Amino acid sequence: MGYHRGVRSGQTKVLILGGGMGGLAAAFELTRPERQGQYEVTVYTPGWRLGGKGASARNPAHHQRIEEHGLHLWMGCYENAFRVMRDCYETLARPPGTPLATWEDAFQPKDTVVLQERMADGWVPWPQRFPVLDSRPGESDGVAGPVELLTGLVRWAVSTLTDPLGDTRWTPGRAAVRRADPAPSAGHVLSADVLLGTTGARWISWLSERIEGALDRLWYAREPALLGPALAAMARLAKVARWGIRRIIGRRLEHPDLRRTFLTADYLFTTVVGVLADGLVLDPAGRWASYGEWLLNLERVDHEDYRAWLLRHGAHPATTESCMVRGLQDAVFNSAYPGSAGVALNGLVRLNMTYRGSVFYKMMAGMGETVFTPLYEVLRARGVRFEFFHRVDALHLDPTRQRVASVEVTRQARLRDGEYRPLVDVELPNGNLACWPSEPDWAQLEGGEALRAAGVDLEGPGTIPGEERYTVEGFDAVVLAVSLAGLPPITRELASARQEWRDMLERIVTTRTISAQVWFDRGAADMGWQHGAAVSTAYADPLDTWADMTHLIPMERFDGAALQCSYLVGSLDDEDDGVAPALRARRIVEDWLPQHLGHILPRAVEGGAVRWERLVGDAPGAARLDQQYIRANVRPSDRYVLSLPGTTRYRLRPHRSGFENLMVAGDWTKTGLNVGSVEAATMSGLRAAKGLTRDDVLIVGDYDD
Repeated sequence: MGYHRGVRSGQTKVLILGGGMGGLAAAFELTRPERQGQYEVTVYTPGWRLGGKGASARNPAHHQRIEEHGLHLWMGCYENAFRVMRDCYETLARPPGTPLATWEDAFQPKDTVVLQERMADGWVPWPQRFPVLDSRPGESDGVAGPVELLTGLVRWAVSTLTDPLGDTRWTPGRAAVRRADPAPSAGHVLSADVLLGTTGARWISWLSERIEGALDRLWYAREPALLGPALAAMARLAKVARWGIRRIIGRRLEHPDLRRTFLTADYLFTTVVGVLADGLVLDPAGRWASYGEWLLNLERVDHEDYRAWLLRHGAHPATTESCMVRGLQDAVFNSAYPGSAGVALNGLVRLNMTYRGSVFYKMMAGMGETVFTPLYEVLRARGVRFEFFHRVDALHLDPTRQRVASVEVTRQARLRDGEYRPLVDVELPNGNLACWPSEPDWAQLEGGEALRAAGVDLEGPGTIPGEERYTVEGFDAVVLAVSLAGLPPITRELASARQEWRDMLERIVTTRTISAQVWFDRGAADMGWQHGAAVSTAYADPLDTWADMTHLIPMERFDGAALQCSYLVGSLDDEDDGVAPALRARRIVEDWLPQHLGHILPRAVEGGAVRWERLVGDAPGAARLDQQYIRANVRPSDRYVLSLPGTTRYRLRPHRSGFENLMVAGDWTKTGLNVGSVEAATMSGLRAAKGLTRDDVLIVGDYDD
């Protein structure tokens, strides 16, 4: 149910509850200059900074180092998030040459992901290098439909056989994209003839010619009478391809390159077989579906676990445990849980087939100053009011139980002046950069020194000495942008009034996560890493993802002491063993490093023991780990939303909350992505704003209304 504006004159007063990307994207859209100040927006957020799970901070006691909730990467398919940030940086118009002057300065393209495959004799890295495309994220007005996506999947599958070491990749459409700088897997330079044998290579050539002809027929088939037979022919060829590679390679999986070729091809051809068998590319009339119809079709397999879906369609058992599948699930902290087949299939094609420019982008500073400082500065200039140190406690309905009538909030601390100024300048070689500090400016708070001495948690759910609870009324609409795990105490009345709210709160699951940032006094290459400034995933749990984030060091103040920065992230189970989460996280990292760091940084480990002297710091031995940054993300606001089988149906659409003046925003809502990510949060915030404005707001890759 959408929002219906009444007859009251003047501005429409909107409360945005939550300072993460979902709420800020809604605020950004509502306050665009062309709306001429129609919306009066107030953002309520606990603590002293914006960003939610994406918040970061600078720690002046530790070299002004960047401290984050974990590894944050932007994918090249994040069209909506990039469009917002590009608009934001253009509005700021920072002087050329100053830190993060443009969005291109703020986001660095990267094209290599290293998957880690576990074999009988240990881990083997599989570098995946994607072509750099002649396009830029944030410029697209739509996502390719199933005909383009299916074509891309088939061509990618064929290329793993005709070009087995992977210097060619396929994108939507009818042409291949070949890297100008092919990079085969380390230590192997083999042709298809050598790798597969002469007979195998000839069979692959025969197969690829027939698949090319089948793709031509598919491309021009538009009516059901032509499309049905063309799809059936493609399905048969995909099964023939899978049968052939099992005969040619299937018994030689102990060879690293043969294993990679076999599992990648088996995975992709099985995906094609399954997508066609389940009719996911067709609309109800038997024609090619639109992208929005593709999303709806995927809900038919949402109830299935992704691995079970692959097995149902004939995948080799080794494929379902391969690094391709694990890597896709590790990307959304789903490695310890079953994952929705529908969400995974959409993620596979979105990440690999719809990116623009590069496959992913690293932020050139913390997410706080790269994303949330620019958004804060633009929104504040547009007149948005920020109520920092305000925790939302409850939403209350009017007597009809159709509208939100009031919001209870807690003022955690009073300000000495009328407005809190949250940013601090960090001095860098080319100028100052406005950043979020690792703790509040206590001098701006009444009784700030006492609060600091008490060690209060201003970003958690607990009470604060001297806090004040009061009620906010007199607004026109609310955008609820609180993280999912924080909603139950806030939305009791909503859940009592609507079954869909009870279902959403009960059925959608969140998980804790763990992260570590470790600074070394040697570069990654000097410590034995061979794959450049890459991201490695599908590795050993619980810290299954590692990234070389050395590019951040020039934005910090280590003065030459640090030459490499490693980020490690993963899921953290909900086991309650009586150990404080922070201590448990520290123990996990200390146990993990000697067992698994040596595969990534061989010369950081010696004789099965970590060379602690390589870590930046001055403490003895393992105590130097305490001088790094380790965190357990256990607060309700920090928990990561999962995409478990059968749960997409319980997500709420941002503009259909069931209450007339309430929109919802966050990556827990139902968007065209349905995974925890900055893109899903942005899409949700834009859709919430669209529900208020009723304008034709562009949201790329979302469901059709």
